[in-house]
Amino acid sequence: MRNAARILAALFLIPYSLFLVAVAPANAQVNPYAVPQTNPDVPQNMHTLAQSAFIEAMAAVSCQLTGIDPINPHGKCLGIDAQTGKIGFVDPSKSSGGGGAIGVTSKAISMLFTPPIHTSDYFAYLGENFGITKKAYAQGTGFTSLTPLLPLWSAFRNIVYLLFIIVFVVVGLAIMLR
Repeated sequence: MRNAARILAALFLIPYSLFLVAVAPANAQVNPYAVPQTNPDVPQNMHTLAQSAFIEAMAAVSCQLTGIDPINPHGKCLGIDAQTGKIGFVDPSKSSGGGGAIGVTSKAISMLFTPPIHTSDYFAYLGENFGITKKAYAQGTGFTSLTPLLPLWSAFRNIVYLLFIIVFVVVGLAIMLR
């Protein structure tokens, strides 16, 4: 029984002790946060870091919405490059989402309202309106054959409207009087 306990302890302790030997040493970092580029009179502390991170976050949101970097107006914004499918700088002049969310949305809306012009459509229009033959329409009595039934239908419709009004008034009074 004691030997079984020792063997079981050895089976657990040997693999775990190998983890202690196999772990690479960790070195302490000298600078705990990245220092932003600031004027000499600005203190280098966490307050400055937090404000610069917030300014960068707002600039990133503005860049994604408008496609223009407010910190560097001549710079490009980051986005998905259409050719590579990876994150890279996106040119705002290209039609593949370079103008930010507002630019992409306006281009998508304008594409809905600008139909493409095709020569085949124009020739089909000319063929329909060439004037050799007249267009043929379906012949028949259609709606005019129902004209004698129209007064009867109006009477039944008005009766049903009256019944609906009575039902709604009764339900309204029942709700008010509980």
